[in-house]
Amino acid sequence: MPELEISVSWRSIFLGLAGIFLAGVLAFFVLDAVSYQRRGPGPTPVARAQAAWSPTPTPTPGWWQTLAAGTTAPTPPGMSGATPTPATSATPAVKATPAPTATPVSLKDKILFLTDREPRGWWEEPAVYYMDPDGSGQARLPDQGQYALALRWEPYSPDRRLLAVVEDPQEGDGPAIFARFTRDSALWRQLTGGHVDYEPAWSPDSEWVAYTSQADGNDEIHKIGLHGQGDHRLTSNTWEWDKHATWSPDSKQIAFWSNRGTGRRQIWVMNADGSGQRNLSNNGFNDWAPVWMK
Repeated sequence: MPELEISVSWRSIFLGLAGIFLAGVLAFFVLDAVSYQRRGPGPTPVARAQAAWSPTPTPTPGWWQTLAAGTTAPTPPGMSGATPTPATSATPAVKATPAPTATPVSLKDKILFLTDREPRGWWEEPAVYYMDPDGSGQARLPDQGQYALALRWEPYSPDRRLLAVVEDPQEGDGPAIFARFTRDSALWRQLTGGHVDYEPAWSPDSEWVAYTSQADGNDEIHKIGLHGQGDHRLTSNTWEWDKHATWSPDSKQIAFWSNRGTGRRQIWVMNADGSGQRNLSNNGFNDWAPVWMK
């Protein structure tokens, strides 16, 4: 029975192959299960959200659009909560006339001056003292910057429109006093000339400029009128110095320093016409460069 033997042989082969295949599949699942137990469960798959369809929302107007429409604008990103204010064009700056600085009440009508009555090194600034107009109440000024500020305004007119300056005239004479506008430094007029003049001080009533002059061979106090009153010499000495005039707030007196009599520099005062000259500081030290607080 040859045909039967051949048929049985093919069937046996087929069954053998199928068994091998099934054994391989079984072995695969067994190995995968063992591997799963060793490595643990894998990451949980992330579900992808399905966005539900909705109608297109009405766009919100930008803050620049609400400004144009005149409504209150929301705060733009990166800005503070305040509603932005439209920027305005800057007005070109105009050179302003210097404004006077108010004098502390405690120093009004006081006379400030430099002195050597305190020991100091050669590199140190002299002390600043003050006193009443009659010479009493002499004391040290704690803030010496007040003296420097007051000294700065001495050559200015009361309205700060004009400034008396010391310059060399074109004719080649010694230093003279000129009045210039503070706004643009344009020349108003030349006040003195022909000799050495310096240290101008403008009177509070704007009628006079007091100054130191060497017209008579030594330093003397003069004043010149700003409205045709002419030049007046107020002090007279043979060799002594009279310097650094400063006006009282009412323009009726002038303080200055002089080394007359003792050879020491002292603070003196006189009437605006030169009469009534007297020593105010009157001590054994040197006092100089007075400034009468306005």
